Amino acid sequence: MHYVLDACALLAFLRGEEGADKIETLLLDNNNRCMAHAVNLCEVYFNLVREYGETTARAAMQNFKDIGVLPVDDMSEPFWQDAGNLKATIKRISLADCFGLVTARNFKSPFVTSDHHELEAVSRHFPEIEIMFFR
Repeated sequence: MHYVLDACALLAFLRGEEGADKIETLLLDNNNRCMAHAVNLCEVYFNLVREYGETTARAAMQNFKDIGVLPVDDMSEPFWQDAGNLKATIKRISLADCFGLVTARNFKSPFVTSDHHELEAVSRHFPEIEIMFFR
């Protein structure tokens, strides 16, 4: 099974927050392929740089690569236009999440998040995008 992880899922895993065990299970199951859009990875990176410094942030990014998190770096015009259309439709959603959601839709994979307040509306407007809340 494929899963697309958003920044809060990756940060929860790294910080050992509530739900980190669920993310760990997804990441370590050899039957799964976990991925994240580069914009979501950037979100993780800058948060880690702010909290712990650049060395730790780079090490965390390498750790994600080592455990098999696949970066998706699609920035084609159709892709970013899809992200823009999501943002225009659901105003209270981060642009980074829009990139993750389009990735999830394109791979027909669940988008793994904890952002209930922002993403519950996605299912109403875009039922083809599966949202998986890990907490």
